[in-house]
Amino acid sequence: MLFGVPLGGIDFESASIRDRSTKAQTLLVARVVAMQLTQAALYKEWLKPNGAKVVFSKCDLNADRPFRDSDKNSSVSVQNNIKAGESRWNDQVEEFFYRFYQRPPTEEEITAVKSAFLDAADAEGYNLAGWIAVVYAMLASQEFWHQ
Repeated sequence: MLFGVPLGGIDFESASIRDRSTKAQTLLVARVVAMQLTQAALYKEWLKPNGAKVVFSKCDLNADRPFRDSDKNSSVSVQNNIKAGESRWNDQVEEFFYRFYQRPPTEEEITAVKSAFLDAADAEGYNLAGWIAVVYAMLASQEFWHQ
């Protein structure tokens, strides 16, 4: 209701025919909606106990992450644990691509998602910030809104 007209809907007072073209206002409002939905959904998911999560069915959103170059300085067992978590993290990213875009991610997209995730997680100090950046970018994309 709040964002219907700015997203291209009609209000029957000033417009009765939907203008399907994308406007700057549409893009800005879509990004606001994407951020609000991302924050609300991921926070709700974060509050659920392990085993009860719905969105993160492939990985642990608090622990699993991509392998960093600095992880090479860790013990072999720690590196193996991180690599196992990265495999689950990759499975989760692939699932998101299927959920949002109905297709697998390209290698270029996986690289971009890893970079965005690690940048946000490192800047804020926790993995959830990385997931917020990734899910927001996917929900705010033109591919998501216009498929």
